[in-house]
Amino acid sequence: MDVTAKSREQVELAQDELRKAEYESDALHVSNSVMDNCLSALKHETMYYPSRIQQLAVGADSNLNTLSEVVTYYKQLYSMLSEQAMRQVDKPMKADRDMLLLLMDILQKTNKGCKITTTAIDKDSEYVCVSATLTELHLDDKQVKELFTAQTIDLNFLLCKQIVREIGEYTNKRACGILARDNNIIEIILPKNIWKILAL
Repeated sequence: MDVTAKSREQVELAQDELRKAEYESDALHVSNSVMDNCLSALKHETMYYPSRIQQLAVGADSNLNTLSEVVTYYKQLYSMLSEQAMRQVDKPMKADRDMLLLLMDILQKTNKGCKITTTAIDKDSEYVCVSATLTELHLDDKQVKELFTAQTIDLNFLLCKQIVREIGEYTNKRACGILARDNNIIEIILPKNIWKILAL
């Protein structure tokens, strides 16, 4: 029975790893597709502008205002597409930290811009429970229960819920969650290794 139980546990762990690998593979496929579209747009939308700028610069009907507009447009377009492509390159390295920073930023905005204080306690070997105190948030019992539902007092809390859900999906840690406690404390369950990177 012990061997069977251990075998089942190993199978479940292997299945979790498989789901994680499949999720990462799908995410990489999407990222590669976006990158391909970015590079294609960068090529097709900008390949003619250098020659067009040269024509405007040396042409008999050269107009500085027109030349300036074309150069500015070309620069903005190139910068935008290049930035989008670079975001896809950096995404795997920055996604976790960026999502956490966005989460904290939204919570701070709901706290009327005032700094929030956080304390983290290990929940188990994989998760940490982060308590965020919002000094400017004053909820009654009904608002506490509905804070992360469609009846919330502020849609920003639904964004927070979605971010935590995305972190759980991205890391294959499905026990992630967020809820309100008391009248001004938000509790967030996060993967322990993800929370640690916030301090890096």
